[in-house]
Amino acid sequence: MEYQTIELTQAARKHGNLNLSRCGRHFFPDDVFDPPSKNEGLGEQISIRAFGLNEIIKTDIPTYRKTGKPRLIFRERSWVKEFVRYHNLKPNDKVRINRVNNSTYKL
Repeated sequence: MEYQTIELTQAARKHGNLNLSRCGRHFFPDDVFDPPSKNEGLGEQISIRAFGLNEIIKTDIPTYRKTGKPRLIFRERSWVKEFVRYHNLKPNDKVRINRVNNSTYKL
């Protein structure tokens, strides 16, 4: 099982942003990168099973409007705040994201 380690920033607790730049674009399937706005449509989503949370999260990764490059944060973010609180995580703490298959990840 392939995995990457993500270092948390203050934005994880405050805004629900997990900085996925350490994972890189190739850790995720190509069709998960979608337009910057939900109004422009959603493509394929990945499933995330976050330890300590009951629901399976469905999300994609938005792109920047001007460049089309991935923002490397998950579009759905409310669950990140809950995950951070549940585990009492702080900035600079590290979490591991495992790729189970091309559309399922564990955190």
